[in-house]
Amino acid sequence: MPKLVITDFSGGINTGQPPSGLQPNESASIRNFFIYGKKLVRRGGMRRVNTYANRYSEALTGFFAYRPASGALSIVGSSSKLAFFNGAFTDITAGGAVTIGAGSLPWIFIQYKGVLYAFRTGTTALFRTLGSTYNPAGVSAPVAGPTLADSAVAGVIPAANFYGVYTYYNTATGVESNPSPASVVLAHGANLKINWTGITASANGQVDARRLYRSLPNQRGAYYRVDPTVIAEIQNNVTTTYSGDNQLVQGLGDAASFNNGLPPSNLIYGDIWRDRLWCTDGTDLFVSEIGMLEAFADSDSGGVIRVLPDDGHKIRGIRAWGDRVVIGKTGATFYITGTDPDNFSRQTLSDRHGVASHYSMKVAEGSIFWLGEDDVYRSDGGKAYGIGNPKIKAQLDDLRANDPTLIEAVTAGVFPELHQYRLSLPNGMVVYDYLTGSWTEEGIETPFVPIIADYITDNYVHKLYGVADKHIYEIADSEYNFDDQPASDSADSIQAYLESRELDFGDPASRHVIRRLHVLAPQFPETFSAKFITDRKATQPALRTGMSLDNPSPWKSYSLSALRSSMSGSRFVLLYSGASPIEIEGLGFDFDNLQRFSQPA
Repeated sequence: MPKLVITDFSGGINTGQPPSGLQPNESASIRNFFIYGKKLVRRGGMRRVNTYANRYSEALTGFFAYRPASGALSIVGSSSKLAFFNGAFTDITAGGAVTIGAGSLPWIFIQYKGVLYAFRTGTTALFRTLGSTYNPAGVSAPVAGPTLADSAVAGVIPAANFYGVYTYYNTATGVESNPSPASVVLAHGANLKINWTGITASANGQVDARRLYRSLPNQRGAYYRVDPTVIAEIQNNVTTTYSGDNQLVQGLGDAASFNNGLPPSNLIYGDIWRDRLWCTDGTDLFVSEIGMLEAFADSDSGGVIRVLPDDGHKIRGIRAWGDRVVIGKTGATFYITGTDPDNFSRQTLSDRHGVASHYSMKVAEGSIFWLGEDDVYRSDGGKAYGIGNPKIKAQLDDLRANDPTLIEAVTAGVFPELHQYRLSLPNGMVVYDYLTGSWTEEGIETPFVPIIADYITDNYVHKLYGVADKHIYEIADSEYNFDDQPASDSADSIQAYLESRELDFGDPASRHVIRRLHVLAPQFPETFSAKFITDRKATQPALRTGMSLDNPSPWKSYSLSALRSSMSGSRFVLLYSGASPIEIEGLGFDFDNLQRFSQPA
């Protein structure tokens, strides 16, 4: 009796060809299985972290694993709030008269030097938090200049005219304001120390020190640290005087920077690259000072980079990628290299394939992936190329036709352990295996698609979390075998589905009868169902249920007497809804070829 064997599913699904035209390792449909090597594995569940009763007060639109100096906090964002979750949701309160503008697009969270930064389309400011309160980022410069006067104490500073300025400073993060206005000139007498007064305190809660800067003798406009051997000259935010400045010119420190302006308003996307925050309002590209994500220079000093501002396209994404940062516009994709504003250089990654969603831009194994308006794209360092299949392209067509703004909100995540790039489209989640280049579908049975967020555990394990409605979920939890429902504490079984390519039983015009099915799989205390379908016959063979996998034999065999029917153009369908994450390593079919031509159904 002839036998057909399939032991390679690494081709994934290919909806661009009819079932009869698929390659031997491709399938017509794979849902809720993922590809691991050449086999199929039923995916993990979508486990809700909070209870239904303990849901948040607003629909969640962001999630981040924040790690302060000690412990860890799960931070969430909603349409108008920030909160942290530690078994229960606790709102992060505003540290002053600040509000978060309402919005539905995902939050962007970035941690740097123990500080969490947050922004999103609809917010007017870049926010900073340490977990309890939030405030707008940045430190405004002092509005009043200091007063310099000669001391009665003998010193070593020669006679000359001097000017002074001071800044507000955060000793923990190094964030510093622009300098104050300059003092009135001090006509300094020889060999006396200098005293400072009129040094104001900052109303900004992150300021815990002030720094003093003095001009060179008989000069003005450039100012240098008075006491460079300490973190700050005034190590508090209270004292208004400084006595005993006795620093000679050769002992002065670095010059005061005038590039520490406030962050731009209305930021929508951004990422950290080379210890700088690269961000945009959709039109301009802003670059923070190195090591200070809250300080920005003006356009003349390298704080603003123009990326073809007159081409009619918006900046839709920014993602750090190794030695470059990628800037995605709606019509093209660019990248910037270099180490500082003096040698930043812009190159074109693709002049045809733009970025539709910042949140879809992910880096894994040296490649960058993103969602464009018409396809999903990948670059391995050279040119960009499309990797989507016709079904995904059709989903994008539907989004553009029904609500184009939804494309901008599409999120993605990477799962390095399973070499997956997961794209959470509003009309379905899809999974790309970036080692095999294959796609599968992930049918979440509950009626929502989550906003995906990458998560690194305390043990440095990469997981995927997400938020949907008012809940937090772990996505593809390998130790959980159900999908929790959004409106109750109940859970759904995971409905896994495999539809093969058109099986090759020899002469495609002849009929055949399939006698036995063989499944190569480990032993599981589970059952599955099977059937055959064909586009060439109106009446399909019956579904057979209760086929057990609880057998130690690698190949498990089943009689198909209930499915026997002469047919042609057959496709095998396997349906599974058990609790175990079963693995399918191969399929085998014993068949009789009737060697007679089929008649039209």
